Amino acid sequence: MKYITRIVLLFLFLCSAAFADKLAINVDGKNIDLSYWPAKKEKYGAVLLVNGGAQAQSSILLDSLANELAQNGWQVVLLNNDSSITVPWIKQFPEVVAVLRKQKNIRVVMVHYGEQLKQTFDYLGKPPVPEIEGLILLSAFNTPRTADKKPELHMPVFDIVGQFDFDLIKQEMAARKKEFGINKNNYLAIEIPGAHHDYEYSRQLLFSFIHGWMVKLPKLRPKSPPLMYS
Repeated sequence: MKYITRIVLLFLFLCSAAFADKLAINVDGKNIDLSYWPAKKEKYGAVLLVNGGAQAQSSILLDSLANELAQNGWQVVLLNNDSSITVPWIKQFPEVVAVLRKQKNIRVVMVHYGEQLKQTFDYLGKPPVPEIEGLILLSAFNTPRTADKKPELHMPVFDIVGQFDFDLIKQEMAARKKEFGINKNNYLAIEIPGAHHDYEYSRQLLFSFIHGWMVKLPKLRPKSPPLMYS
């Protein structure tokens, strides 16, 4: 039964990847096509799924999550999941956010899954960076571990691990809770019951938590035009 389930999940992953659209951006004169899922229902906003790691690679979990989010009203873009794209995802990020804002997305949320969390923290903690409404840390960690002080983030943070996740990941979340948890209005940490690092049998529950948190995020407030004096 376990092997049948894996085969079904792999089939769904391949179907999901096959039916993804492409979001075209241009970075440093290079045209880049990113895997993209348009929202199928009432549009709540957009989600950037970042597959953490030194090497870009696809992820069954993120493809599955992208498809589920799109079916429920979110535009989704995958970053750092295609090894043929040589431009680092951090350089793609501002252009992707700009394109999504032009499409009238009132919420833009970033999800970081897996390793190299320090890279994301370093980027988001040093303005100027594009404004986003929320950051989700999904089984996020850094290797090697770092004792650097966590950056001051200017957006709500949702920190998620699985009940049976790797010990290192749970330890790093515990450390983040001590630093970020002081601001209870902007930081929430949860442990998904029964989930492992790949969330293979907990993906619907994971989606429910992520979707439920994101729809409650404040919407982008348009900036007032500058006052003109005669």
